[in-house]
Amino acid sequence: MESPSMLAPTVNVVRRRSSLPFVHHFYILLKAHYFLYFSAFGILYPVMNITLRGRGLSTTELSYINIIIPFLVFFTNPLLGFIADHSRRYLSTFNIILVIITITFAVQFVLPSVKSRNIEAELVEMHYADKHSYKLNFCASQEVATKCASRSQCGCSYQANCTFHDSINAEDFNQTQKFSLKFTMNATDFTIKKNELSDLSELQACGINYQVSVNPPLNKRTPSESLDQTTSALGPTKLAVCEVTCSIAHFCHGSRYPNQMGYILVYSLLFVLGASLLQNAIALGASIGFATIDRPEIFGQQRIYGTIGFGAAAFGASRVYEWLQTEYVYIIMFCIANVLCIFVTSFIRIEPEKLNDGTAVGENIVDDDDDDEINDPSTKKDKKPKKKSSLFALSKLVVLLKRGDVIIFLILSFAWGMSYAALDPYLYLYIDEIEPCKSRSIVGLMSLVSSIAEVSALYVAGRVLKFLGTNVASIIIFLAFAVRFSGYYFITAPYYFICMESMHFFNFGILYVLMTEKADSIAPDGLSGTLQGVALGVSFGLGRGAGLLAASFIYAFTQQPTLFLVFALFNLIAAIIYILGYFIGWQSSKKNENDRNANKGKIMIQSDTPLNEEPFLLTSKADKQTSQA
Repeated sequence: MESPSMLAPTVNVVRRRSSLPFVHHFYILLKAHYFLYFSAFGILYPVMNITLRGRGLSTTELSYINIIIPFLVFFTNPLLGFIADHSRRYLSTFNIILVIITITFAVQFVLPSVKSRNIEAELVEMHYADKHSYKLNFCASQEVATKCASRSQCGCSYQANCTFHDSINAEDFNQTQKFSLKFTMNATDFTIKKNELSDLSELQACGINYQVSVNPPLNKRTPSESLDQTTSALGPTKLAVCEVTCSIAHFCHGSRYPNQMGYILVYSLLFVLGASLLQNAIALGASIGFATIDRPEIFGQQRIYGTIGFGAAAFGASRVYEWLQTEYVYIIMFCIANVLCIFVTSFIRIEPEKLNDGTAVGENIVDDDDDDEINDPSTKKDKKPKKKSSLFALSKLVVLLKRGDVIIFLILSFAWGMSYAALDPYLYLYIDEIEPCKSRSIVGLMSLVSSIAEVSALYVAGRVLKFLGTNVASIIIFLAFAVRFSGYYFITAPYYFICMESMHFFNFGILYVLMTEKADSIAPDGLSGTLQGVALGVSFGLGRGAGLLAASFIYAFTQQPTLFLVFALFNLIAAIIYILGYFIGWQSSKKNENDRNANKGKIMIQSDTPLNEEPFLLTSKADKQTSQA
């Protein structure tokens, strides 16, 4: 589970003891806030693409929709953060956004599915000497042969509703007989005839031709028996016209009705709006946390309850769905979790920063012991110098972004964000294709395992990074992505995908802490949160957006498993390049140190810099102070 942004505070909060020290000491309301919000996130978001495809949207359309979301998040995150900072109404802003999110997703479940025409077919009788057989000829997309067939265990079946007619004896045309037949399709039951289509426009409009062997229920003499046998022996005899349908309607459909494009646009706009605000609220929730806690370093101990809620709710929702077998359980559970979250959030007590004049009217604010000191006129005189100081710090940040090690750090963030594009939505859609009857259960189990891995990583990330160092940890993150995508490609049983989710320990837990700590270590004083926002925006905004663009092209021209192989190779090559650059940089710094020692006339001493030090990505406070000077 990914969090698009987290902004660390630059000023510690000073608070007065509450009359309920147990509540404020352990931040029960804040923990409940994160648990409920991420529970709602985990209930609905992982299965939303599967749900929209069930409503009639194609995989290609979903790919285009998902491309828009990270770019929109990248631009709206700062905007909503500015609105909350300017109004000082963190709680109200968050609750309003959550209300909009709830309404947006609820409307998508109320909207009618996208309607399409039935597939038109012909039932023909094939004559071969003394034998004859029956074929059902129709033209449709390639998905028709696989979607419903792979879901036969879920109850999906093919059906043809036919009407007999005598095409030669026109006077008998009014003596029609209607019947229906069920049939199956697999690799041996149908023949695809691509060469029969004369031009490309017909191929694009229709798809491909199918010729399926069927056994129609012909219990009585049909009009075809009145045909001249010599004529019928020359070729196939048309017996009936049919309409091919599936018991799960959206798997077997012809061209869409013209007025359905409006529904597709409404689904697209609502999903983009809801998914963007859902991820924007994560950053706003982090701001609420930092405005509530006494010390920034304990934020992770509160945020971890969100991860626990995400995994538990995703798994629980999948179990309830298996029991009730209706997709409405997701939106009902989602709305309940959001209502509870709004209620709990309304009672969180926050307080303004010490040097802020504006306070939020109507917000739950705890007054400091030194309120008089804040309102003292002498503090107001310091406003202009502080504003100049902020502008000076911002200019230092611009200079910092030109440093080589910072550029490399942002490139790493961008590459990691690209890798997330293949996980959401393509992985979930792929699981729905190869194991459709159990896809929601598998997704729920995968979310549970990834959440457990993330919780474990957040607890030990500090010690892991201290032991491995930034460079070695970065290499392991790339290799973990490569192993994860290779598993998706080579493993054919989707239940074993659950094992691959253990890589989330490195792919998000360690990655997230590494990025935030790295940004904090190299940022100028007072701009730690800003640089964190830049890094995480580059990763989960621009990086993931670029990855989705690349994934859409790969998916359009190759089979979906190939997408995971491409991303596995991408991460493996990135790891190799980083290893080579790491050792080249290490050897170069080692040589420069030896040259400096030789020029000073001192005894040459071999550098004892261990491999986990950071010659490639500088992290020392001394370097930061030097860059500021």
